[in-house]
Amino acid sequence: MTEKEKKNGSVYSTDPICGMQVKADSPYVLEDCHGLIVFCSRHCQERFEKMAPDVDPVCGMHVPASSPYTLNADGQLLRFCSVDCRAVFQHKRSNNSIIEKRDGKLV
Repeated sequence: MTEKEKKNGSVYSTDPICGMQVKADSPYVLEDCHGLIVFCSRHCQERFEKMAPDVDPVCGMHVPASSPYTLNADGQLLRFCSVDCRAVFQHKRSNNSIIEKRDGKLV
């Protein structure tokens, strides 16, 4: 989480969209390549998802457009959360392994 803060024994985080202080146990949470992102509401979470719509095809994490880990696969630019996920994807493609999605992740 970013900008953690303790208040009255609770851990808080800052919503990246509206700047509101949110308890870390909020039901509106995403995981990206930097860790957990906590939101104050579904509205803020949806706004964030529209800003960073890319999802790593290997692990399913949200990936910012600024990620340096990209690959052009069949004319489509794919973004990855890490060099490791990109390597897994490349390895499966080069070995003609079956790449299928299960729960939004490649296996």
